[in-house]
Amino acid sequence: MTKTIDKSNSTLGYKQKNIKQLFFYILSTYILSIAVRLFLYYQASDNSNYFYNGNIIPLWTADAGLYGYYANQILSGISYPFVAEYMPGYLLSWIVNTTGVSLDRVLFFAPAFLSSLVVIPIILIANRYKMATFGLFSAFIGSVMSSYYYRTHLGYYDTDVLNVFFPLLAIYFLIKVVEDKHILDATYASLSLILFALWYHSSSAIILGIIAIYFLYIILFDRKDTYAYQALFLLAIALLSIAILFKLILLLILTALFLRLPETIKINYKYYLGVIFVGVVAVSLLADTAKYYERVDNYINKSSSIKIESKDGTLKLNSTLSSVKEAKGISWSELAQRVSGTIPFFILALLGYIALLIRYKSMLLTLPLVIVTFLSMVAGLRFTLYGVMIFSFAMVFGVHLIFNHILKWGDFSTKISTTVSNIFISLVMIFALNNIYNYNKQSLAPTLFNTKDDIKKLDELKSTLKKNDFIMTWWDYGWLLWYYTNNKNTLIDNGKHQQDNFIVSKILLSDSQTFTKNASQFFVEKYYEGMAKGSSRVMDYFTQNYPMSYLNELKKEDIELPKPTRDIYIILHKYMLNSLGTIESFSNLNIKSGKNYSSDFINMGYLTKKYDASQKILNTNNFSINLQKGEIASKAGDMKVKKISIIEEYKIKFEKSYIVSTGSNIIIHDGKALLLKPKMYNSFLIQALVFNNYNRDYFEKVSQSDNFLILKIKR
Repeated sequence: MTKTIDKSNSTLGYKQKNIKQLFFYILSTYILSIAVRLFLYYQASDNSNYFYNGNIIPLWTADAGLYGYYANQILSGISYPFVAEYMPGYLLSWIVNTTGVSLDRVLFFAPAFLSSLVVIPIILIANRYKMATFGLFSAFIGSVMSSYYYRTHLGYYDTDVLNVFFPLLAIYFLIKVVEDKHILDATYASLSLILFALWYHSSSAIILGIIAIYFLYIILFDRKDTYAYQALFLLAIALLSIAILFKLILLLILTALFLRLPETIKINYKYYLGVIFVGVVAVSLLADTAKYYERVDNYINKSSSIKIESKDGTLKLNSTLSSVKEAKGISWSELAQRVSGTIPFFILALLGYIALLIRYKSMLLTLPLVIVTFLSMVAGLRFTLYGVMIFSFAMVFGVHLIFNHILKWGDFSTKISTTVSNIFISLVMIFALNNIYNYNKQSLAPTLFNTKDDIKKLDELKSTLKKNDFIMTWWDYGWLLWYYTNNKNTLIDNGKHQQDNFIVSKILLSDSQTFTKNASQFFVEKYYEGMAKGSSRVMDYFTQNYPMSYLNELKKEDIELPKPTRDIYIILHKYMLNSLGTIESFSNLNIKSGKNYSSDFINMGYLTKKYDASQKILNTNNFSINLQKGEIASKAGDMKVKKISIIEEYKIKFEKSYIVSTGSNIIIHDGKALLLKPKMYNSFLIQALVFNNYNRDYFEKVSQSDNFLILKIKR
């Protein structure tokens, strides 16, 4: 007989909705969530620069470039393994084939339709507690709350569009399992986790957390019920390192077995506990368990250095993870704002969540997503999205609890409290929508390559690139270039940016253009040579075969280089100027100790007013510049500079040298004022990108937009 879960909930005056009502709630909230996201397209339509060949620029996050590239390859007939890395690409290609819509359009619009699916499980969970109306409100609030919206808006095609849907759906079925004791619900929960594992390559820690909390629930409340252990076995299938086909077959076999068991034999729960104990011990001893927590450990315990063994002994190079914005820990207040909009709303949500845990013990099953949310304080802001839907539901419940049970309103308490509750919830919705409107307007744009001229230039590059040609650029631009040029040949990219950052940083920031040219040719050829021998990182291969002193040889014009087997293109982007200090940090270091030397990048500021020839003093947000005296004034003190150059559209508008024995240089470019030491000022990146000053014997210009420069190394 089915056990109900809402005996204590009669005071709420709500009932579980029938299928038609639930369908209406889900459909209406799903449509609203999509509509809010589509508003970005309406806002972007005012900017004709965002459109190329009738399509909006599709990539508004670098990750979309990776999956768009895979989809492009799949559509052209290339097959990839059926594993998590490629599944977002397979989904894109399936949508394109099914609908006939172009890949550019699918990449841009798909996040709205996929991410809005998250309203389904939260409404279903709320309905289990006879609070479907609360689920309706919380589903809409959660779907447009900052943290969830920021990672699921139009153009943000990433695994995050379904990363909350799958685990939350599994939790819904687990709530049904513990309350209704139907083994088929465990099958559906396991299937949700299997699909989650297939979709997201870093899902194992979350899946393990969901299973662990379910096991804790069993020990606390259901330890003598055999169905609970059967359900646990079904859930564990999601963690197995076998192909999805075998997972599905095993799931079907065990489900059929467990459905038949009650008719044939009764097994004491202690036998199940024994099997679980033996299984856990065996896995701990025989299997590689690191994969279940390695990714989480990388985010929480971020290493500042990478150690590699070389001919010169152990080298220490800088790690990237600690410099990636989304992997940086956040403060308590930022967590609250991203999850619930404001700190008071978040406190209300916390109180509501505690109340839900007290009232409904099965709410304990949502704890893994809540824990992941709080881990964002050390692991990075991206993880806040996992708790948004749960906390939105808890906030709506908290509002009801306060206005209907704690605060008393006299004879008309029910009507008044309900009205006040609805007004408060409406204010939360308005607050969230206003935040989205401002975020769209002020912060959102296509990523890095954000004008039609950019896309046109990359389209032209794509038409000239041969299959084996190579692109040398900083890692931020890797996946984007994969998609726009349909070429995967970059040394570092948004997923592979470890010790090889050292080489690219050296190439871009060398003050010897001979080194830039020679090192580009040398390391590209060594990269492919190393790949043929099983080494995917050129820095590893290089240090095993050459001393680090060989880098000095690459500064010589008469050095004998490997015979070039492909064309090499260098792409320099103006946004690299915003990251000069970060790019420099990967190569400007003592490779034995791993400690950085004093930076050649001193400061940067943005002009408060556009430059014109009548100005004698220029003000930025960080310092002021006296053009007549060649002086910088800032809170840190005053200093004299050796040279000031103002460049607009690659033309020098103002340049003046000052009589000082030593000093730094000021470059004002595209509204940015860069205060640089001579070595950085003379670097290839600055000279080629800002001053259009590059060795014509080494490099030829392929194309140039307002944002970037493409050079080709002459063979």
